[in-house]
Amino acid sequence: MNFKKIMLITLLLAVLTIGAVSATEDVDALAVDDAGDEAIVEAPVDEDDVVGDAEANNLAPEDFKVTFPTNEIDIDKGDQTIITYYCPENITEHSSQILVRYGDGDFDRQVFDLKSSDVNTYQNITWGSLYQWDTGVYNISVYYADYFDPVFPLGNFTLNVVNNHEYTAEDIIYIYTYVANEIDEDCLAEIYDDEIKGLDGVVTAYANGTKIYSKTYSNSSRGGPIHASDLTGSFNGAYTIKIEYKRTDGKVFSTSEEVYFNNIVGASSIKTTLTASPTSVSMVYNTNKVLTVILKDADGNPIKNQYIKIYVMGISYDLKTDNNGKIKQSLSTLPPKTHKIKFEFKDTAPYKGSTKTVTVKVTKATPKITAKAKTFKRSDKTKKYSVTLKVNQKVKVTIKVNKKTYTAYTTTKGVATFKLNKLTKKGKYTATVNFGGNADYNKAKSVNVKITVK
Repeated sequence: MNFKKIMLITLLLAVLTIGAVSATEDVDALAVDDAGDEAIVEAPVDEDDVVGDAEANNLAPEDFKVTFPTNEIDIDKGDQTIITYYCPENITEHSSQILVRYGDGDFDRQVFDLKSSDVNTYQNITWGSLYQWDTGVYNISVYYADYFDPVFPLGNFTLNVVNNHEYTAEDIIYIYTYVANEIDEDCLAEIYDDEIKGLDGVVTAYANGTKIYSKTYSNSSRGGPIHASDLTGSFNGAYTIKIEYKRTDGKVFSTSEEVYFNNIVGASSIKTTLTASPTSVSMVYNTNKVLTVILKDADGNPIKNQYIKIYVMGISYDLKTDNNGKIKQSLSTLPPKTHKIKFEFKDTAPYKGSTKTVTVKVTKATPKITAKAKTFKRSDKTKKYSVTLKVNQKVKVTIKVNKKTYTAYTTTKGVATFKLNKLTKKGKYTATVNFGGNADYNKAKSVNVKITVK
């Protein structure tokens, strides 16, 4: 703001009260048609109404030809024109202004800058260009001000705001789509409840479903901004932000927006927990056991789309949480021993990391041999005989027939196939199938079967 602007604002604050009193006392300054038609208000020039020398640039109140189209506005009827004024010649560009005042405080006024391009034209001040007002009756005063010419009133009128508007979240909540560690860009959202002249209830903000802000407002509070420093957690990158306002009268307003954060550090990181089900595991090797781990925030809400690192048997890898904050880890391939499986969620804005370790005790499995009687022809050049052993790996299985031992290895489906080509004599034989066990499996119970050669 340059020096000229600073001097102008100081001057306006000093004289607005004088101008408002003068305008109020001069009731003849406003002519409103009883039928509600448009009326042109030409405020008379009076030495008491003009503060300073208004003739310095040959401007007078009547030169502005202020028009007030109506004395009633229905908020739901669009961007209505509230005030029309004529912009005369001799305005001082960048310092001449039209001021609209509708309350007692400095906040309850608005300034519209005049430009040289506006000269000899009619300008509109619309409902959309003014601050939102609650329902009720307002006394509106309009002034002209210039840095070189002090303030003088242009007229005043009464405006009745009829509110048939059904308030939605868009009327109350505004979310910014870019938030950075800069004074002008550190605001996440602004919330004002004009329907009840203040915020009355709880305002909560969520980032990707996790609560990052909550504050309770009383009706005496007009509301205001949510700054990055108000948030819980640190943020960098894109997030889905949801703002929810639960009013004490039972109404709930909420809206969501995609927001990009540029290295924002809020009040603190959100604490997280990892929980496992079951909390400990005892199992037999090669059984279908699954460990479920859930990532939650400090309020117990699941956190989705986050990576959990798993450490087991000297290796590590990542799994991503689903929409319920869960990952699932199969345990069926863990070898027999006692394992400590660590799950780690590392610090990820806006969350604080957490870990969970689960003890899994795996014991050897005892497989079962399945073998059936078999008949070969003496003339068969190839005599293949298969048995099944319920294992998930290649293991050695033996069969002893007619005092001779044969060896075969299982496939991935647990099938071992022997070549009994040396059985060349006719007869009935008792064969014994054995599996002697290994690091993962106990010894299987031997199975005796009949093998016949015709």
